[in-house]
Amino acid sequence: MTFEGWQLGDKGAPLEPVGELLQDWDYARDLTLRASVQVNFEAAASALEVDADSLVIAAALHVGTGQGNLPRRTSIVAIDRISKSQARVVLEADLDGSQLSSRITGHVHLSLGPGVRGYSALSPSVPGSRLWSTDFDILIEDGGSSRFPVSSLSFQAAFPDSKHPFSPWYLDWRPGDLHSDFSSSVALYVNEDDKEFHERFHTGDRLTVQSVLGGVAFELCSVALSSEDGFEMDTFEEGSVGAVISHWLIQAFGQTLARSAKGELERDPGAFFASMLSAMSEEP
Repeated sequence: MTFEGWQLGDKGAPLEPVGELLQDWDYARDLTLRASVQVNFEAAASALEVDADSLVIAAALHVGTGQGNLPRRTSIVAIDRISKSQARVVLEADLDGSQLSSRITGHVHLSLGPGVRGYSALSPSVPGSRLWSTDFDILIEDGGSSRFPVSSLSFQAAFPDSKHPFSPWYLDWRPGDLHSDFSSSVALYVNEDDKEFHERFHTGDRLTVQSVLGGVAFELCSVALSSEDGFEMDTFEEGSVGAVISHWLIQAFGQTLARSAKGELERDPGAFFASMLSAMSEEP
C-alpha cells in the first residue's frame, strides 16, 4: 500500500504538503484537504488471506478541529471505495474556515467492505473491520506563541558584554506592561553561533522547538504570576502579552486550575515548569 501524503491549501489554489503550522490563517480562509491512497490488491489479499476479486475496502477521510488533544468536532468529509479495478483513491474535502478553530486533525481509515471471501478462519470477514489508518495534526492558530518575531543573531557579536553569549536563545521583553501588543513587545533571538541548535530550531525539530517554547512560556508566566500587582486573567485584550500568558496557563492547567496557577508555581516550581513544557507539546 502507498500513502501519497497529506496536502492542504486555500480553496481553489495549489495545495502544499501539510506541515506543523499553517501560516497566516484566519477564519475567512476556506481550505481544501486532500489525501491519496493506492493499494496493491494482490499483496493486500495475500496478507489478509482473502479472495482479491471479492475484496472491497472502504476509505474514509475524517476531519476534526478544536483546541487540545481531542478535537471538539469530528466529521467524515469524504468516502470512497477501493477495489481491484480501482486501486487508487483521492479523498478530498473543502473546509469552511468559519467552522475551524486552533488546529485541524485529519484521519484516513481503511476498513473492510461487505462480501469478502476468506480462505482461512483468521481471514477478516466483518464489514467495517479496521485494516489501516494514518493521521496528521496541524496548528492553524496558537494564541501568539509563533507570531512574535524570531531572529537569528551571533550572540558573541550582538551581546559582547553580556553574561549569556553561549545561551542557545534569548527572550527580549519588558514585564512592566502586560497590556501591550504581544507581537511588538516580545522578541525571541536564536544564537546562530550554536550551529547545531540553530539548525534544529529553524528546521522545526519537535523537541527543540518544544523546549524553547516551554522556556519562553515559563519565563513569561512565572514573572506575571509573581508580580506584586497580581495577575487577573480576564482583564487583557486579545493579542496582548497578558492574553497570551492566560492562554498558556489554560493550555497547561485547564480553565479552572489556571486561576490558581500561582500556588502551583510557589509550591513546586519544577512541576510548574514541566507543565509548561508539556503544554508546548500541543504547539508547533
